[in-house]
Amino acid sequence: MPVKIRQLIKKSPVVWVRAWLRVLGPPFIALTLAVSLLGAAIVFRWHRHLDLWLWFLTALGLMLIHFGTSSLNDYFDFRSGTDNINKTPTPYSGGSRVIQDGSLSPKSLLLGGSLFIAIGSLIGIYLSLLKGWPVFWLGLTGVFLGVGYVHPKINLSKRGIGELAVAIAFGPIMLLGVYYVQTQVIGREILLIGLMMGLLAMSVLWINEIPDYEADKTTGKNNWVVRLGKKVSSRVYVFWLSLTYLLALILIVKGVLPMASLIVFLTAILAFKSCRIALKNYNEVEKLLPANALAIALTLSFGALLSLSFLIR
Repeated sequence: MPVKIRQLIKKSPVVWVRAWLRVLGPPFIALTLAVSLLGAAIVFRWHRHLDLWLWFLTALGLMLIHFGTSSLNDYFDFRSGTDNINKTPTPYSGGSRVIQDGSLSPKSLLLGGSLFIAIGSLIGIYLSLLKGWPVFWLGLTGVFLGVGYVHPKINLSKRGIGELAVAIAFGPIMLLGVYYVQTQVIGREILLIGLMMGLLAMSVLWINEIPDYEADKTTGKNNWVVRLGKKVSSRVYVFWLSLTYLLALILIVKGVLPMASLIVFLTAILAFKSCRIALKNYNEVEKLLPANALAIALTLSFGALLSLSFLIR
C-alpha cells in the first residue's frame, strides 16, 4: 500500500525528498535549465543586456511547469496501468516508480504536480503583465502541450503527436519565452534555434520510449515508437540526431549561429556512440541503457557548448 505523505515526512524527511527527486528527474529538468541558459546567452550576444531577475523568474516558472508535468505523468501512467505492468523500468524510462514502491501516494503526485503547474503559471501571468500578453500565450501553449501530453482526456502521445508536442514545448516555445521576456521581440532566428533544441529534446524522449514499448503497446499508449516498432524507431532516432546537426550547420552557414557554434560538433562523438548502441541493442533493454544516458549527455553538452559559443567574441 502507498505510504501517506504525512506519515512519510514524519518518518523520514530524507526519504520523502529523495522520492520527489526521483519524480522530478534531475537529468531531465537540466534540459529545461540548458534551454534557459541558452536563451540568456543569445539575449546577451544580440542585445548586450540581460535582466537577471527576469531571467531567474522565467527559468523558475519553466522548471516548475516541467516539475508539474513530470509528476502528473507518473500519476496518469499509474492510473492507465502503463507503469504498473512495465517489466523493464530503467533510470530513464518506465516512470519514477515511487508509487509502485510506496514512496509516494498517487494523490501526492496529483496534488504536487497540480501545485507546481499552478505556481509556474502564476509566474507566467506575472511576467505577461510586465512584458506583454505574448508571454501569456506562449506559456499557455507550453502548459497545454505539457499537460496534454500526459492527461488522458487529451493524450497527445496516444494520438501520435506527443513527440511533436515535446519538440515544440522544449524548443521554440521555451526558448522564445526566455527571449521575449528580455526583448519583447519575436524573431524567425530564435524559432529556428529553438527547433534545433526541440529536436534534441524529442530525441531523448524517443529513445526513452523504446524500453517502454511493450507496456505502452499493451495499454494503448500509441506513441510513434509503438506505431513503428523498436527496430525502425532506432533508425528514426539516428535520423532525428542527424537532422539536428544538419540544421546546426545550416544555421552557422546562414549566420544565424556564430561561427564559434562549430564547437557543438564536438558532441557528435556522443551522438555516434548513442546511435550505434541503439541500432544494435534496441531489443535488449540493459544493453540499450548507455544509449539513453548518452542521449541526455549529448543534449546537455550541446546546449552548454552552444550557449558558450554565443559568449565567445
